[in-house]
Amino acid sequence: MPFVIERFVDNPLPEPKAKPAVPDGTLAQLKRFYDDTARTSNKAAMSALSAIIPPSQVVFGTDSPYRTGIDHVKGLREAGVLTDEQLASIERGTALKLIPRLGELAAEVSNPTQIKSNSNKKVCRLPDTPISCFPTRRT
Repeated sequence: MPFVIERFVDNPLPEPKAKPAVPDGTLAQLKRFYDDTARTSNKAAMSALSAIIPPSQVVFGTDSPYRTGIDHVKGLREAGVLTDEQLASIERGTALKLIPRLGELAAEVSNPTQIKSNSNKKVCRLPDTPISCFPTRRT
């Protein structure tokens, strides 16, 4: 979104009747959005995103299958744009605030490094990944 923001902010609304819906302007509304890190695990992209949306409104996302989750985490950390506290929020905290059930699922797992594969069980990732536990898909 940061790379096309001028389309929304600098240009007049295409429909004049829509102006009452954004009384403080388009940029004020865009700053209320949540975004993810799927394409921002580098300094330039994360700097641009952080200039518009506060890190408290950014959640973890990967660019899979183009990059692995671990590569993505390393990229975010090596970009040097965010503090450790902001990274922790992006990697887990913000998602837990938005979807509290994620925390409940993680709490149900006694050993996050154990991989379970039964269709009615949880699948757990290693503890250093952003979200450690999620339900398996049923096919």
